[in-house]
Amino acid sequence: MRSQIATSDSDKKNLRYTPMAFTEQGVAMLSSILRSDRAIQVNIKIMRTFTKMRNMIAENEALRKALEELKQQTDERC
Repeated sequence: MRSQIATSDSDKKNLRYTPMAFTEQGVAMLSSILRSDRAIQVNIKIMRTFTKMRNMIAENEALRKALEELKQQTDERC
């Protein structure tokens, strides 16, 4: 989180601010807010990308194991 009136201490990962990224669920929630044709098309492309990534991970055993290890390391730090 960012504060406009105070400085923040860096966290355990040496990040001053949390990364700005959307989850698949966050992108899906945007669908209910965005109304322009361009926004809808971009949203569809992002959702298709998430689907392709999920399929790639499911099909690639080494990649799946690497992501599980990374998740475990991240969980241990929190």
